[in-house]
Amino acid sequence: MGELASNVPGSEKSKEAYETYVEIGELLSGNIKEEVIGVLESKFLSSPLYPKILIAWCLANTYSRLDLMEKSSEKLNYCKEIVPYCKPLLRIVEN
Repeated sequence: MGELASNVPGSEKSKEAYETYVEIGELLSGNIKEEVIGVLESKFLSSPLYPKILIAWCLANTYSRLDLMEKSSEKLNYCKEIVPYCKPLLRIVEN
């Protein structure tokens, strides 16, 4: 990932967003680490709507792979509530 100048307005938010997308990619690609799950769970609570939806979908799929169906359902239900017409974000992807 490239460097962002810290004196540019919004650079910290941009860096945080890029890091979030990389973490989502790690989990979805099967590189499941408890540390990354914990980071995304905390970001889920504080993120704006769009990243929050992607985090929820990612965690729903990750928890499903780990056979934590209650947690998976919780995150998937969030997606169903917020984006009910976005079919790709309303399902669990098979391994």
